[in-house]
Amino acid sequence: MAAIVNMYFLTAEQSAAVANISVTAEEQARLDQAAVWATTGSAYAAEHGTRPSTISLTLSTNPLAMLAWCVEFSLPLLPAAPFPY
Repeated sequence: MAAIVNMYFLTAEQSAAVANISVTAEEQARLDQAAVWATTGSAYAAEHGTRPSTISLTLSTNPLAMLAWCVEFSLPLLPAAPFPY
């Protein structure tokens, strides 16, 4: 069984309810990645959710800003980041 979940966060009660479920090492690694993303990688989602015109106008009118955003977004996806950012 597979599920695709986009931006799904558990409440404290839901986390407590599933705390005793055993997961594989691969699943735990994905959960750890999701926790890191939720704390450090979701700023664009928060900004776009509260002030969508702020980022959209900047990215659509400034090619250099769009390039910088794409590079910053892509660096964590590389197997080994070539330099810390």
